[in-house]
Parts: sequence; structure tokens; C-alpha cells
Amino acid sequence: MAIIIAGEFATMEQTESVATALSSANFDPANVSIFLLNPPGQHALHPMGGDEDADPGAGNAHKGAVSGALIGATLGLGVGAATIAATGLGSAVAATAAAVGAYTGSLVGALSKSGDNESPQPPTEVRHAGAMVAVHAETAEAEQRAFEILRAHGAKQVERAEGRWENGTWLDFDPRMIPALMNGNSPGQAPEHLRQHD
Repeated sequence: MAIIIAGEFATMEQTESVATALSSANFDPANVSIFLLNPPGQHALHPMGGDEDADPGAGNAHKGAVSGALIGATLGLGVGAATIAATGLGSAVAATAAAVGAYTGSLVGALSKSGDNESPQPPTEVRHAGAMVAVHAETAEAEQRAFEILRAHGAKQVERAEGRWENGTWLDFDPRMIPALMNGNSPGQAPEHLRQHD
């Protein structure tokens, strides 16, 4: 597997200076790849055209609507039965009360659950829309130089990956994969995996 150091940039224009700097640092053009990234959830790898079938919160809202409808229908039937007992009106009143209760319950249930996805969860690192410069680093020194160049030229984040590299292309790049970020290091400081430990 090839070691790949990749950085995200806001625009393709930014990548031109990065490519020039990598060339000046003696990186072979066959070891550098520049490509665009779609926003998260809009990657073409998924059969539906995105990373997910639906908005992550949609499942919670649907569950809330179903449970709310059941509770509302039950309460509506109870109200309808009480109304029949009190007024002597027919079963149409009970059916109407159940329908109104189910609708109201489903609405309240969906609204109450739609924000459940906002509960505190550990943040996951993602790739952002923009341009990416990937460098096949053949040695530990090349890893360090690529990292420093990408950071010095304004990479939003830099990651390190192992993958298949062939003819200037990161063949098994998966935009949905959680990147192993190297952003805790500043230019001139080796990433943790490259540092010498006593």
C-alpha cells in the first residue's frame, strides 16, 4: 500500500501554487494528484447519488410521527367514546375524534423527535467541498515535506492514508471514509507518527 498525504483547499486556484511548490521540492508529477470534492452527502459512489438515503434526522422524525399517531389515535378514541357516552351521538363522532387525535399526535410526535439528532455526539471528521491535492510519499522524508508544503500553502486540513496509487491517481480514494487528520502539527513539526521517541 502507498502512503498518501492529502490536503483540502477551498478552490482549484489554490492548488496551482501547491503543485508548483511540490514540483520545486522534487516531487514527481506522477506522485501528485489534484481533484475536486463534492459536499458531504453528495458523493456519486452511493446508488442514490449521495452518502445517505435520507437526511440523518429523518428517521427520528418518522419514528416520532408513528408513535405520536398511535398515542393520538388512542386518546382520540377515548375522547370519542366519552363523547358518545355523554351525548348519545353515533360512532362517526368516535371515528372523527380518533382521526383528529392520530393526526395531531403524529404532528406532535414528529416535531418532538426531529431535533433528536442534535443530541451531543462526538464530532466526526469529514472531508469538505473543494479541491484536494494528494501526494504519494515514497519515504518518511517525503511524507514530512508533503505535509509541510500542503500546510504552508493553506490546506484546510491534511490527512495521511494508505491506499492504491497508480499513474498519478489515488485509485481507492473513498470520500466517505473518515480521514486520519494530521492537523495537530504545524509546518516544520513532524507528525506524531514520524517523531523520534526516546
